[in-house]
Amino acid sequence: MTALDDRSAPVAYRLSRERLADLATGGDRPETVRFLAETQYSRRLLLLYELRNRASAGLGPLPPVDDAWDAMQRAQAHDPTTFESVVMHPQIGNWAAYAVRRHLDGDAGEPSWFDLGQIHAVALVAAARAGQSWHTRVPLRDGRATLPGLGQARFGAAPPRAWAAAETACGQIRLSYRDVRVDVPEDPCRDGDGWWGLRCLSAGDGPVLRVVLDDLDFFRNLADPVEPERLTGDEVDHWQLMLERAWDLLCRDDRTAARALALAVSSLAPLARADQDDEYEIRSASSAEAFGAVVLSTPHDAADFAATLVHEGRHIKLGCLMHLRDLHTDDGRSELYAPWRDDPRPLGGLLQGVYAFHGIAAFYRNRAGVTEGAERRSALYTYALTRSQTAEGLAVARASGLLTALGREFFDRLAETMYPWFDDDLPADIVRLAGLATGAHRTTWLLRHRRPAAEAVTALADAWTAGGPIDRTATGRAVVEPPAETPEMSRTWSTPIRRAVNAPPPADTPEPILIAGDAERARVAFARRIESDPGDLVAWTGLALACAEAGATEAAYALAGRPDLIAAAYRLLRARGAAPAPEALAAWAGLESLGDRWQRNVS
Repeated sequence: MTALDDRSAPVAYRLSRERLADLATGGDRPETVRFLAETQYSRRLLLLYELRNRASAGLGPLPPVDDAWDAMQRAQAHDPTTFESVVMHPQIGNWAAYAVRRHLDGDAGEPSWFDLGQIHAVALVAAARAGQSWHTRVPLRDGRATLPGLGQARFGAAPPRAWAAAETACGQIRLSYRDVRVDVPEDPCRDGDGWWGLRCLSAGDGPVLRVVLDDLDFFRNLADPVEPERLTGDEVDHWQLMLERAWDLLCRDDRTAARALALAVSSLAPLARADQDDEYEIRSASSAEAFGAVVLSTPHDAADFAATLVHEGRHIKLGCLMHLRDLHTDDGRSELYAPWRDDPRPLGGLLQGVYAFHGIAAFYRNRAGVTEGAERRSALYTYALTRSQTAEGLAVARASGLLTALGREFFDRLAETMYPWFDDDLPADIVRLAGLATGAHRTTWLLRHRRPAAEAVTALADAWTAGGPIDRTATGRAVVEPPAETPEMSRTWSTPIRRAVNAPPPADTPEPILIAGDAERARVAFARRIESDPGDLVAWTGLALACAEAGATEAAYALAGRPDLIAAAYRLLRARGAAPAPEALAAWAGLESLGDRWQRNVS
């Protein structure tokens, strides 16, 4: 669908083999990104059309939806390119999808005119950009009228749910509520009386990255509406500086990827201050509904910022592809292990992570080749870590049996790009630390989320008491249970391991003792902690890692594959008054054939 005309037939987009191949290796060709953007524009128009249908019964105190529709049709006919740029503002997609979902069943808990009526604000911006005259009414959410892509007008005296009169002539917009009037500045990026403009940032000179820094739009966090949180001038200056540094780094290290990102990313939304709790890692998100938008925490390191842009650029591209073709037949259950997430994931989320982390690994592989000293070691570590995470995520996805034929083809091509990576000669200590990080995350995840069946725990404990043999069928039964709240578990290990890349930690507790390389001392310390507190999951994870490094092969095998079962059986044996040493139980259970079976069951 390319026009807001009832008679227009939807456009059938053909995904060529060439475009699919490019996407499978990263999707960095500009023509591929332009194609994806075009499909998203068509999808955006279809969303607006669906919204129009849902608003056809009336918009309460606002004019009829057809008034807004007619204004948009006139704007599109006058200047299709400008109209497209208006409609493709990322937050319009997120608002439209939210409004349609919320009022799908006609019971949203909000007046339908309030959510659906934002279409009048979209039409107002389109008419203004086309230089056409028009007047309407727009919703006020907590006294604020958001004009997508421009900014926000503020009427402090308005109640939570109200409307403002709005008009445009010769490209200028004026809004009023009772006796308060707000004139949108000629340059809407500038603030004015009652007006907050979106900050416009840019970086580079070829390619140039132009984005809005969105701290205003109620739909900027890609989920339910959130309140504006205006940045200070100093904060905006910081974002501009970090963007320039990150973009310079990207253009220098991988200009092809930078060209693609310049087409794929158009909006940066700072994460709410209350949610910015980690000074070492950037938190970020994007949505298939909001093509071009990235939500992220305040960046403090140019390389991390650049990697985040690459990461979210991958999410944006794969989201577009998933709108076009089915890559999997997932039933929506969240059971799968993703090496970068603390919670069990559905297959669609896992695939998004695989594609994004492939991009991060490629970014740091390039970066490691152009840096020196501590910066190079950090890049090598992140490369080694994300390379392993991507490969393991791919293995879990393939083993799920839920990929479509196209999905298998796509991710097989992605895997092929990684084959040469494992021939890279990396420092042994870097590879070891990355292995510790991946092993710690996987083991902790299993302890947190995999629940062995009660009969499995009893069978293992009974077999120990009787001296074997183990009933493998009985002990194999388990389920994955997502928690009510996602536990923050990975940083227990990931943060000190990352720090140890360039600064060995003081070896004063078991975790840093292991990270520093004294596996035998750490093994003994972790076993003692378990004997003191059998529910200490960090100690169980540490014991698994220490056994692997100390050469306790059978114990390490069992603890890597089924730490949940070993820990549960140990607690049962303690309750019976007959518990062995934790490592002894693991070593007894860790027969190679049984370990193989458990290892296959990790996913």
